[in-house]
Amino acid sequence: IFVAMNKEEEIVECEVLRDEAYQEWLVKNIKQFILDYIIDQKSDYKELEDTKAKNLTIEIIRLENTIKPIKEKLESLKKELIALANGEKARCLDITIYPQSRTIIDYKGFLEQKNITVPKEFYKESTSMCLKIKKGA
Repeated sequence: IFVAMNKEEEIVECEVLRDEAYQEWLVKNIKQFILDYIIDQKSDYKELEDTKAKNLTIEIIRLENTIKPIKEKLESLKKELIALANGEKARCLDITIYPQSRTIIDYKGFLEQKNITVPKEFYKESTSMCLKIKKGA
């Protein structure tokens, strides 16, 4: 049973019956399902198959998996030390804790408040290459 909203925007309970035939079909065809609906979504990507690309990829993933827990631990320790300063300037060994103020201009808010639309010729567009590592890699 799950709750859903119908076309009249009323909350209704729906009972879902077990479909064993579909479950069996899905288990038997899971490999094809993954190929068709997960892997093929990235068909517009060029596959880098050479040894150098694979070695670089393995090293990047290894380093990311090493660095991530260290960064998380470091951030946790920094927050804990800042909390010990209790909002005051403080120092301990080679670390100084101090307040830092920044001011930024909310250009978007300003333009909206003044009801100004920026002409398209003032938009600047750029493209850069990014690297994304799959979770669990």
